[in-house]
Amino acid sequence: MLKSMTAFIEALQAKGRYTFTRVEAMNADKRSDIALEAALRRLKQKGRIANPRRGFYVIVPVEYREAGCQPANWLIDDLMRFLSQPYYVGILSAAAIHGAAHQQPMLFQVVTDRPTRPARAGRVRIGFHMGRHIETAPHPTRGGASYPTKPWRWNFDPPRACHGLAFSRTVADGGFLRCCRGQCTGGSEALRAASR
Repeated sequence: MLKSMTAFIEALQAKGRYTFTRVEAMNADKRSDIALEAALRRLKQKGRIANPRRGFYVIVPVEYREAGCQPANWLIDDLMRFLSQPYYVGILSAAAIHGAAHQQPMLFQVVTDRPTRPARAGRVRIGFHMGRHIETAPHPTRGGASYPTKPWRWNFDPPRACHGLAFSRTVADGGFLRCCRGQCTGGSEALRAASR
């Protein structure tokens, strides 16, 4: 049994973990529910942890205390495992990971198989969009792995999530052809025809 919740999160951080669940904290600390909630609330007020979903906590390293949470791609894999949902990082967030976005998206965009409420931790916002044919391909990150979609799949991400077909055509023209380098052809032209 650890002496405090601070010792618990420091032990996790020493192992390279940045997320934990309420159940893990309860098992490690053996406190009552009320005492555990109070300890977690104090750590959240100090900026040591963030809580993007009920029962799911993120340890905030010192360098990210100002933002209130580390980047979303550090925690998205653990969050989606906690929610038991298949997913891939899609739309503009995938384009940014592949280096083909025209700008940094304000919202980390995830495509999953069912409607999911948005998550927020500090200044980090995660938006969920429903899509079909969820496939995963790991992209290693400091916090584990995230699963960005392949460039050829950008044309099949939900257009409403890209602010319409015209905007997704801009992403496709700017990044699709640059990333594929001849592996796929016709994707941008098909999207351009669909937006007319």
